[in-house]
Amino acid sequence: MRSASEAAIICNILSMSFLQKENFQVSLELLHKAVSLTEEGDRYRAVTYNNFACVFRRTKKLRSALSYLEKALEIEYNYLHFSE
Repeated sequence: MRSASEAAIICNILSMSFLQKENFQVSLELLHKAVSLTEEGDRYRAVTYNNFACVFRRTKKLRSALSYLEKALEIEYNYLHFSE
């Protein structure tokens, strides 16, 4: 049985594959699943937020893309400065 983190990684990989094929709906569904598999502040959640930004950039929703990049940056910043 795979861990939630491994499943989140797989969802992210598949999501980016669907993004390359311009299947944005499936890509977003997979990213939402990845969020449900990760916890607040989890580095895999930061990767997922970055991937959301990629989808929104490709669909010309730049404010949403920026919002997700800011969320990813906050997680990464906290991870670098406050984790042991």
